Amino acid sequence: MASEIIFLTVPIGNLSDITKRVSDALVEGKKFIVEDSRVFLSLLSALEIPSDHKEWVIWHDHTDQNVLRKVKSWINHKEKIYVVSDAGSPVLSDPAYDLLLALKEEHFILDSYGGVTSVIQALELSQLPPIPFHFHGFLARNNQDCIEQIQQIMNIKGTHIYFLSPHRVLETLGAIVGVLPGIKMVLARELTKKFQEVISFTSNDWPTLQETLTIKGEFVFLFYISENKHNTLAHDKLNQLAKEYLSHQKPKMLAKLLSEITGMKVSDVYNQLHTDKNS
Repeated sequence: MASEIIFLTVPIGNLSDITKRVSDALVEGKKFIVEDSRVFLSLLSALEIPSDHKEWVIWHDHTDQNVLRKVKSWINHKEKIYVVSDAGSPVLSDPAYDLLLALKEEHFILDSYGGVTSVIQALELSQLPPIPFHFHGFLARNNQDCIEQIQQIMNIKGTHIYFLSPHRVLETLGAIVGVLPGIKMVLARELTKKFQEVISFTSNDWPTLQETLTIKGEFVFLFYISENKHNTLAHDKLNQLAKEYLSHQKPKMLAKLLSEITGMKVSDVYNQLHTDKNS
C-alpha cells in the first residue's frame, strides 16, 4: 500500500469553520508537514488535541535537504502524512505545491480534506500550478461556443477551471481536447465521496480515456496554460488558419483567423465582416 499525503484545509479565522473530517485527522494523525510549528501547536491547543506522539517538520521557501529526506523516509515507510498551512488551503500558500514539486519522483496517493468548495478541492488534487488560477464556471452547451471559450483564454497564463455536466462531458471534451494539444488536462469527479477520482491526461490519451471514463457525478475540468505553450499553440493555430483561408478564401475562415488574433468571438467577427461588406 502506498503512502498517503493529505492536504488539510483549516479555518482562515473562526475556528468553528473547521470540518469534522479535518478535526478527526488532526486527532488521529501522527506525521505532519506544517508551515509554522507555533501556529500548528496553537491550532491543536485551541481544539484541545494533545500534541503527544505527533511528529512534524516545517516546510517553507528555505527548507533544507534534511527535511526533504525525512519526508521521503516517511513515504518509503508507507506513512500517512498530513499537510497543514497556517490558514486555509495548503496549496494556495506554503507548503503544499512546492512540496509536490520536490516529491514528484516519489510514489504516493494524494488526497485533500477540504470539502467546502470543489474548485479548491480540484485545484489541490490536480497537482497543477495553483497560482494564478482562473475559475470560469460551466462551459457553454454548444460545442462551437466551447471551443471559442477555450481559444479566448489561451493567452491567459495559469490553471483554468471549469465545471462540466455529466450529461455532456464526453461530447464537450471531445470537442475541445483538440484545441489543447500537448497540454496536461485533469478531470476530477465525485470529489470527497467514496468513488472520488482524479485523472490526468493529454489530447493523445482522450480516445482511450473516453471508452473507460465513468460518467457519474459532477466533473471539474482543469488545464494549465504557460506563456511558452500559448505562444507555440497560437503560432501553429494562426499558420493553419491562414493556410485554410488561402485555400478556400471563405469569410468564415477569415473570421476564425481574426478571432485568434483579436480574442473576439468568431460569430462577432463574421457579423462585422458581413456588415462591412454590405455597407
